[in-house]
Amino acid sequence: MRLNLRLVVVMATLAALGAAAGAAAEQSLPADLTAALTLKVLTFDRNLTERAQGEVLVAVVYAEADAGYADDLKKGFEAFADKKVNGLSVRCVTHKFVDLAELSGWMETQKVCVLFLSPGMLGQAAQLHGLAVEKKCLTAGGDARFPEKGTALGFEIADGKPKIVVHLNRSKEEGVNFAATLLQMARVI
Repeated sequence: MRLNLRLVVVMATLAALGAAAGAAAEQSLPADLTAALTLKVLTFDRNLTERAQGEVLVAVVYAEADAGYADDLKKGFEAFADKKVNGLSVRCVTHKFVDLAELSGWMETQKVCVLFLSPGMLGQAAQLHGLAVEKKCLTAGGDARFPEKGTALGFEIADGKPKIVVHLNRSKEEGVNFAATLLQMARVI
């Protein structure tokens, strides 16, 4: 998958923003960079083809107050709609969180591969991890607090640069098998 030029431009922008803002670990990355990094991370999942069932469906699950975040992130993923991840097409949808039972039923009909949580979903991260284990889909959030609270994947800004954060045990429970090369680049917890 060729994300290199876009990723370099976005990373340079982020480095400038991070230096100017003092970049805290809780700071979310811009939507386009979050999407690019998520797709890049997926290329390191040795179980992706089996889990994806023909298409990588990223579902951005959001709390009502996070509708704008969900829309921005969806647009970030749509910018890469012409790209494939390990030979699979990528599609992104948004879904407003109602409750766990409703989300479970919806996920069953959609065949979700990645469950990406909006900032307002941090408090439900552990519960949603349990659902993701059952559905064999990767959970992710936009900052480093998410893997600390319940997801398998998150991102942070360290020294003005984006960094991948992987909760290794959770990723394995969710049916993800990350290659060692990714784990060497990431902060593993």
